[in-house]
Amino acid sequence: MKQTLILLTFVALLSSCEKENAPGSLCNAIQLTKIEGAKTEYHVGETLDLGVNIKSDASFQWTSSTYPPVNSHFDNISISELSKKHEGTYYLTVSSGECETRRDSVFVKVTNPPTPAPCSPATNSVTFDGIPDAAPLSVTESYDVSFQTRKLRGYYQLYYPDLSIIFHQYWKDIEPEDGEYKLVHVSETANRDDPYVINITTVYQSIYFTSLGKAYVSHPNGKLTVTFCDAEFSGDNGGYFFKTSGSGSLTRP
Repeated sequence: MKQTLILLTFVALLSSCEKENAPGSLCNAIQLTKIEGAKTEYHVGETLDLGVNIKSDASFQWTSSTYPPVNSHFDNISISELSKKHEGTYYLTVSSGECETRRDSVFVKVTNPPTPAPCSPATNSVTFDGIPDAAPLSVTESYDVSFQTRKLRGYYQLYYPDLSIIFHQYWKDIEPEDGEYKLVHVSETANRDDPYVINITTVYQSIYFTSLGKAYVSHPNGKLTVTFCDAEFSGDNGGYFFKTSGSGSLTRP
């Protein structure tokens, strides 16, 4: 009787293992597999961790619409130090033998942290060190044909500085996001992978000044505003080199 009981127990365990390892159970698991771990929005610099809700012996394939695209055969992916180039749709394909292939996808949005400016200059005003301060008679927003992107310009009186703000080409037909931007040479508004860059220039007495530092984009009352604080400006007139600094704010009309 004892031997019979042991035999029945072994048969039951064997039957249970066969059921768990049956092709049907893996196929069912594949069809229930989906992406998990995604947030609706990530900030630049955060880490993306995507995984699956069911672990199995199936084959996994991750791809993406980003450039460069993701190509992974693990059941999870992780990307640290996210940037705008990581924004896009991430695709998961799960397959095994004769089982029906399962596909899932998720859109990952990566945005600039909405960092406020550390200074509060008056709207449409610029304060310089060593050259005249200025308040624009007019502010315009246009498409700059030379650099093929969005441009803000503040025009001042004759013999006073005027101001031009060139955005990265990414924003030529997309509203710029709020947050901190790096001030760069105008050529870098087209060549950098990072779209969170801005070029600010001013011209005074035939001296073409370009800036270094940081700028801050915001939308008070829905109007695009660029603010800069103690930015460094440098330029030359063909014979002499000049430096100044300035803080200011320009708002789209």
